Amino acid sequence: MKSCKTKNNTTVQILPHGFRYRATYNGKQYYFPLGIVKKEAEDRADAIRSALQFESIDVVRRRFHPKHALAKVPTIGEVLDAHKKVEEALGLKSRTAKDYRAALRRMVSLFGGTLNNSVVELNVAFVASAKLAYRSNRGYKGRILRSFNSMLRMAKAVFSRESRSAMEAVCVGWDFSFMEKGYGFLKARPFKRVNKKWVCMQPKDIQELVWKIENLAGGELYAILALALYGGLRRAEICHIQTDWMAESIYPDFHYLHICDTGIFKPKGRQGCTLMHRVKWDRILERRTAFSHRLIRFNNPRVVSDKAVNFLRKTCGLNVQKPLHELRKLAGAYFTNRYGMWEAQKFLRHEDPKTTSDYYSDVVLPDKILELWEK
Repeated sequence: MKSCKTKNNTTVQILPHGFRYRATYNGKQYYFPLGIVKKEAEDRADAIRSALQFESIDVVRRRFHPKHALAKVPTIGEVLDAHKKVEEALGLKSRTAKDYRAALRRMVSLFGGTLNNSVVELNVAFVASAKLAYRSNRGYKGRILRSFNSMLRMAKAVFSRESRSAMEAVCVGWDFSFMEKGYGFLKARPFKRVNKKWVCMQPKDIQELVWKIENLAGGELYAILALALYGGLRRAEICHIQTDWMAESIYPDFHYLHICDTGIFKPKGRQGCTLMHRVKWDRILERRTAFSHRLIRFNNPRVVSDKAVNFLRKTCGLNVQKPLHELRKLAGAYFTNRYGMWEAQKFLRHEDPKTTSDYYSDVVLPDKILELWEK
């Protein structure tokens, strides 16, 4: 194939129907049509070569390739506005959708960009730059990178396939075709974090914690703590629990507590049931202050969590990252020691049995501690 050189030593291919520039980016070949006028073709080739030194191939193609420059690529700010319009159609809760958009704003801020940046600038380099800024500001710790991974997942949720389709329907002329399979931002993997295995509390500390919950917590606070400690419920499950979730079990002196989809509440992980001693359940019913079939008056999981965290940290001295979830882990330790790993996975409703095994395979509790769940 014939070719010629520009004054800046850029190679331009000569074709029967005009000129073309070939660019190599990450081991792949990309071709840019340059037209039929030699001078204009050489200037355009120099501009493309210069742009590739500082910008990604997606940005360059949008600027210089006629095929990719036809459709409108929105800015990040425009995407956030459009996502807000379609959140109800996507079936997202307002709070959830708001968290997705806040995560994307945070990522862009860490990247050093603004909401006026084009969406095509969200690529692998964008994620790496944001991660580096996040780590340098916070310090390299396992839980910090876990927080960054959560932010990355939420930011990517703004551009899920369903979200892109809904936004394209509302905003005519938008094009997200470059975000199909192979696009860097959506393929960015979570960064490895420091693996920190859960360490169960000492038996005497568990005994003291249970005593304080039983004797110092009252009303709804007791119900919140007891459901997490004795049933292994998550905060959203505690918030939406109803009395008709309870049913008879095959175990003597125990109830099954079925975690049900109520329409406004969808259980996390796999649906199923957990186990709770009858005495504990009756004690919760005696101390509750909610009316009708509800156990908890508050319908906001954050309120439920805040009330439990304040008590567990100030009164019980439980200084961990998620005190309420720590009670669920203690319930998992009980289920594992008393009923085995398979039953523990069922009662904790873990999708992956590896999750149960990683946390509880080496946890051993004495009988006197296991009896705290049964009296």
